[in-house]
Amino acid sequence: MERHMIFHIFNSSLISGPETLAMPALAEIKDKAQIIWLREARVSDEKQKHVASYMQSYGLTYHTIPVESRLDKQAVQKLKELFEKTENLEVAHAHDVKASFYLLKASEQIQNRKFQTISTHHGVFARSGFINHMYEKYYAHFILPKLDRTLTVCSSDRLVLIKRGLKPAQVVAHLNGVTRNRISQTDRLAAQKKIRQDWGLNVSEDTFVFGVAARLDHEKRHNLILDVAHELKSNHPNFKFVILCFGRGPLEESLKKRTKLLGLDNNVQWRGYRSHLGQEFAGFDSLLSLSSAEGLPINLIESGWAATPVFASNVNGVGDLVTAESLGTLVAADEDVKSIAAKIVGFAASKEKLAQVGLNFQAHVEKHFSQAEWLKNLLEIYRMGKG
Repeated sequence: MERHMIFHIFNSSLISGPETLAMPALAEIKDKAQIIWLREARVSDEKQKHVASYMQSYGLTYHTIPVESRLDKQAVQKLKELFEKTENLEVAHAHDVKASFYLLKASEQIQNRKFQTISTHHGVFARSGFINHMYEKYYAHFILPKLDRTLTVCSSDRLVLIKRGLKPAQVVAHLNGVTRNRISQTDRLAAQKKIRQDWGLNVSEDTFVFGVAARLDHEKRHNLILDVAHELKSNHPNFKFVILCFGRGPLEESLKKRTKLLGLDNNVQWRGYRSHLGQEFAGFDSLLSLSSAEGLPINLIESGWAATPVFASNVNGVGDLVTAESLGTLVAADEDVKSIAAKIVGFAASKEKLAQVGLNFQAHVEKHFSQAEWLKNLLEIYRMGKG
């Protein structure tokens, strides 16, 4: 039987949502799935070495193509040559803007192309700023229509792309799904204690531990989290809390400086990147996510596997995941700081209620948002052909 090859193409100097979504699942079919890493030459080896380590940890075969500029013609040529020399190539599947741009440029140069070209858009509103908005417009109007199929990670993003001009038959909602260690309620306290020891975290039993797992960028609204933390400390002095922020990004230094300026050093800790953090969410009492925009957040799904309740802003794909109050607490994207802080205090007031919400959320995630479900749905989409 012929072995059909699938390439997944990434362009990232960080391990974030797309990588933690796809790579562990692709390891389940690594006999026919390989990674193409468009490596940014402008970023130092030291800052990118964790990307290679992450792929290696899953036993994935990967090909590295250095990218020197926005349009590196040599990188396009190398990608084209890799496609052409790969026997029985069935699918070339890119993730987000730049990887999809290079997929398009390389595949356009191949006559009588037989393999499918697919792009996953990991969040229509997930990046802020003028330049990113320009990239988004270019992506939606000049890249995605020329590929065979576009996948979105949540239902609302599919509708947005159709409104922007993509044909409905070309756009498929492929909801995110990951599998992590399932923590039972009986094992949760012991797991939490061990994880916190591994983190070097030493807090009193009455301290509520929030976790934030996101790249340090504007749309994740870490500055709003600092404002809420300041409000909690100033106007809810009896509420003991600490917020552990995991992740890296361009705002790291400014966020650390603002933490000191607000006098929050004892309440907010910047923990940097931690490999396989998604297996340690039981260390949190709750996951906190106040993003202005999301696709369908991987970190919220990971929280479900740990039976860790979530407190999040109700944006985009979050509503696909947290569909009822019994599964988590959502606040409006434009909710003010005082209101969010007051709701957090109420949210954390009953450990028994939180435990039940965590169990409800875990059952929901296990049934609908597992890695196996994600991979099954992806392979079904591949079987649809070019369309």
